[in-house]
Amino acid sequence: LLRILFLSMILLLILTPAIGRGPFHDLEASDIRSASVELLPPDVTIQLDREEIDTLAALLREVCRAREIPCAVVPRLKVDGQVVSSTCIRGLIAAGEMETAVRFLGHPYVLTGRVVHGCRIGRTLGIPTANLRLPQELATPRFGVYICRTVIDGTAYPAVTNIGTRPTVHGQGVTVEPWILDFEGDLYDREIRLEFHRFLRPEMKFPDTAALQREIRKNAGETRAFFAEKESLNETGSAK
Repeated sequence: LLRILFLSMILLLILTPAIGRGPFHDLEASDIRSASVELLPPDVTIQLDREEIDTLAALLREVCRAREIPCAVVPRLKVDGQVVSSTCIRGLIAAGEMETAVRFLGHPYVLTGRVVHGCRIGRTLGIPTANLRLPQELATPRFGVYICRTVIDGTAYPAVTNIGTRPTVHGQGVTVEPWILDFEGDLYDREIRLEFHRFLRPEMKFPDTAALQREIRKNAGETRAFFAEKESLNETGSAK
C-alpha cells in the first residue's frame, strides 16, 4: 500500500489532551523534514472542544510551514448527521447493525482468517461450514447469523455465517462458521475473506438439530435473495 501511494513511511501521533494542548516543537525531534502531515479529527472520547481543535490545527500548520512540510487538516466525517469514529463503528458491530456499519465504513466489515478443523457437525446435516477463530484484536460482532460474502482465491460466494458458541450442539468457545453456498472443495488451512453485510437473527438454542437445519436453510434462502436484489439494483443503476 505504501508503494502504491508513493509513501516511504507513516508516522502516527496519537492525539491526547496533553499533546493537543501542548507545544509542537517536539516534532523537530522526529525525522519528518521531508514528510507531509495530515491532522485527522480526534475521536470524541479525547474531549477536545471545537475551539481547541481549531487552535491545534493552526499550531500544526504554523510548525509545518516553518519546516516546509505540507500540511492538510482532515475534517470530521459525518454520515446521516452523525460523526463517524472508531468508537461508533465498534458499537455498531457489537450491536449487529452491519448495514449501518457498512455505510459508516464505506465497505463491509471484514474478517480474514485461516480455516481450521472443527467438529464436522454441519457436514452431517448437509450444511458443511468452514471454521474460523475470531481474532481477539478485532471488534466482536453480536452473536448470531449474518449474510456474508466469502472471497476465496479472488472468487466471491454468498455465505450464511454464524458467530457464537453453537448452543444447540453444545459447542465450546466462540467460533465463526460460514456455510459457503455454491462452493465445493477442501478449505482446510486456506485463508478466506468474510465480508459481513446484514444481521439476520440472534444465536439461539433449537430443540433439535432438525429444527436448526431448517432454520439455516431458510437463512440461506434469505442470503441468496439479498444478493440477487443487490445485483439487480446494481444492474439498474449501471443501465441509467
